Amino acid sequence: AIFNITTEGKISIATTTSTYTLAVGGNVNLYDMMYVGQLTAAYWDSLIVDGTDGSSGPNVGLYTSIAAVDANTIFISYYDSDNDALLFASSINGGSSWATTTVDYVGTIGVSTNPFASIAAVDANTLFISYYNSAVGDLRLATSTDGGASWTTTTVDGADGSAVGYYNSIAAVNASTQYISYYDGTNDALRFAKYNSQGLIAGVSIGTGNPSTILTVQQDSPTD
Repeated sequence: AIFNITTEGKISIATTTSTYTLAVGGNVNLYDMMYVGQLTAAYWDSLIVDGTDGSSGPNVGLYTSIAAVDANTIFISYYDSDNDALLFASSINGGSSWATTTVDYVGTIGVSTNPFASIAAVDANTLFISYYNSAVGDLRLATSTDGGASWTTTTVDGADGSAVGYYNSIAAVNASTQYISYYDGTNDALRFAKYNSQGLIAGVSIGTGNPSTILTVQQDSPTD
């Protein structure tokens, strides 16, 4: 094994047009968030993106999601359980170095809401993160048009005291069209949201029952 994760961790994988594979693991037993890159067919390299290599905090890197524009441009969203925050990391040199920033403060996330965030990249500047905000119980969308240097957030579905947005997955067809699948715990339903030039359509129920697997929206979704 490259490294071990705890039961609250998550492995997220992205591939580029090259033969290299990019992977990231959250909450390894050393309480940090690590990135693993396949440099050649036979060689993998790993490094700490955030946190301290040790047996105690900071406890960062749970519920990771990764997007790769190319072999050099990599984006990761992840959870900082010490500060109840959704964090973002970016690399423009293939993972050799990383810059991190806080996207939003989201409240305490439990295993029952794993994974609580999903990231999509249209290009090196246009990024989207769907995530569950347990502080108020709603599904939110964070948008960046400057490569993650700054973010704007909006509520997609749900209200104070609800439980809407578990197991969310996002796909961005382009800068103006995004799709999100998610679970509505209040009504025990699988739901779908779409945002395009006509505005936001959220809360469309497409099934019922507690999801036993992660719900995924494919990147090749239709554009209308």
